[in-house]
Amino acid sequence: MKPVRPSTLPPKWRQWLKNVLPTASPEKVCETLVNEGFTAQQIISAMGKNFPEHIKLPDDDKFYLQHATPAVLKNPNCKSICSDLPIYSIDNVFSQSECRKIVDLTSGMLTPSKIMVPQEKDYQDYRTSRTCYLHQTKDPFIDSIEDRIWGLVSPQRGGGETIQAQHYSAGEYYKPHHDFFAPGTESFKRSGREGGQRTWTCMIYITCPEKGGATHFLEPDLLVEPVPGKAILWNNLHTDGTPNYALRHQALPVEKGEKLVLTKWFRTRKHHQNQRISNKGKRTTKPVAHFLKKLV
Repeated sequence: MKPVRPSTLPPKWRQWLKNVLPTASPEKVCETLVNEGFTAQQIISAMGKNFPEHIKLPDDDKFYLQHATPAVLKNPNCKSICSDLPIYSIDNVFSQSECRKIVDLTSGMLTPSKIMVPQEKDYQDYRTSRTCYLHQTKDPFIDSIEDRIWGLVSPQRGGGETIQAQHYSAGEYYKPHHDFFAPGTESFKRSGREGGQRTWTCMIYITCPEKGGATHFLEPDLLVEPVPGKAILWNNLHTDGTPNYALRHQALPVEKGEKLVLTKWFRTRKHHQNQRISNKGKRTTKPVAHFLKKLV
């Protein structure tokens, strides 16, 4: 798939725009493109002189720049591990004893992992790990994990999905994929329209295999070897809000042993999944729209 470059639409949507502009109202065109996940700058650039100047589109450049600069980037322990892409690491986010407790809490709740919107004919073999959502347990320790990861990243605005644990046994993997929901696709329609686009991914290694299981970013050919308690973070979007297709990555097969990771995906706005998010230092498992009014 060719990258959607800043201020452009994919060919399919450029053709759609060309077809509808002669008859559709510009306001309706804007509404459709916004609902498909395209940024204000993409829409304005694509519509050109047809863009109605009286319309104020949501999510301007300042909005996405704030998403691109969470407080974690000022953390002295946050290290850039790729010169060309926004990929970072932080060591010792969890202690050995905390990692062991996470293993104990998740071991009885794992089920086969799913792909939100299958885009491959062989999608059933695309991801062979097992998964659980941490909100499924009532243990108060889970609240402290949510607090730790939210506080670690400290986004300026937006929301986040509930933390997910992924377990890989020997031979299991997750083939190359992106974490964002591609605008103008079924993926965004099902998963991104209400909760917003995914911004940052925070993934923390809990247990590590004896061999294999590295995280591989394909375009920079960057291998990140699992280390217990270590977090890797990356921004799935460019600073203008368009998806960064260069961040395609995969979980390489575990060759010997087992691997457990925790992953939290942050979003541009509210997300209705049953979750806990920041609320003046407290947490809630209720829908989060009212708590995000000050953030979004």
